[in-house]
Amino acid sequence: MAVDDEPDILRIVELSLLRWGYAVDAFTNPVAALEHFKENASKYSLIITDIRMPSMSGSELARRAKQIRQDIKVLVMTAYEIDKELQKVLPSIKDGFLQKPFHTNDICIAVRKHLAAA
Repeated sequence: MAVDDEPDILRIVELSLLRWGYAVDAFTNPVAALEHFKENASKYSLIITDIRMPSMSGSELARRAKQIRQDIKVLVMTAYEIDKELQKVLPSIKDGFLQKPFHTNDICIAVRKHLAAA
């Protein structure tokens, strides 16, 4: 599952992962993504999420997803500097981190790495 409120970024992530042979469900709305995850949690190996989105942050999405399925891996993407508040919660909600902008291969390599560790 990939979640980012910026459709262009989401499409790049989706196409990159598809090119590497991964199945991807893409969401621009984190609330809709969480609802979908609630009903399909066993389908997913990894959630890739932007950290700052309207209606629900990526950290909140990750926290709630881990309440549903504790072993779900979360890869966080952000274009922002990591502030002190975020540093406090990130270790508990993410399994990997990508600083935007990143090369399309970077996301695929990160996904492969985190799925292999599962």
